[in-house]
Amino acid sequence: MGNTKTKPDQKPKQKRLKAEERRLTLIRAAVRLFTEKGYGETRMEEIASAAGCTTGPLYHFFKTKADVFDGVMDRYFTGVIHQVQESRGAMDEPSPLKRMKASVDSLLKIERIAAGQMFLREAPSILGQKRWSKTLDKLVTAGIEEDLREAMINGEIEPEPPKPLAELFTATIMMAYVRTDPKSEQSLEAFRTAILRMIDRLKTEG
Repeated sequence: MGNTKTKPDQKPKQKRLKAEERRLTLIRAAVRLFTEKGYGETRMEEIASAAGCTTGPLYHFFKTKADVFDGVMDRYFTGVIHQVQESRGAMDEPSPLKRMKASVDSLLKIERIAAGQMFLREAPSILGQKRWSKTLDKLVTAGIEEDLREAMINGEIEPEPPKPLAELFTATIMMAYVRTDPKSEQSLEAFRTAILRMIDRLKTEG
């Protein structure tokens, strides 16, 4: 039988995949340590050790601990946005307020609470308040504001400036993260129920 030859682009592709797997392993280790110990108390050596490697690969991907935090944040928020979009897209002929409720329901998942609390605790000081505010706006507030504006256009709720209302809902969602016990689905459910009822009460009668 003839030898099976490897295509020229296979090895570079495999190398890229292995590099990405190593990077994700480092990020997962960092999430665990940042959540358990806090950003300030976590050393780069600990992240490498938790990922099962030396500091060489860690510094290959991340020059500083702040770079590691950026990587953690990007992966976390990308995942959250993707799941929110999936939740909204799965609805049949949704109204703006129903889409908003789907977003809130997706944001308030118990498996996100511990990491979410870490970001709320650490991100403002690490990223700076201005960048953190922009990140929060992109992740939560902008989508809620768009849904509220469409609901007003459709006559679902009374017209009023949507931005302040969206900010209030964002603050309430963030409070749910702060006050929830990461090990208790029940405590989160109370917040979820209250926020969804708040959305329902926006509806105009008739």
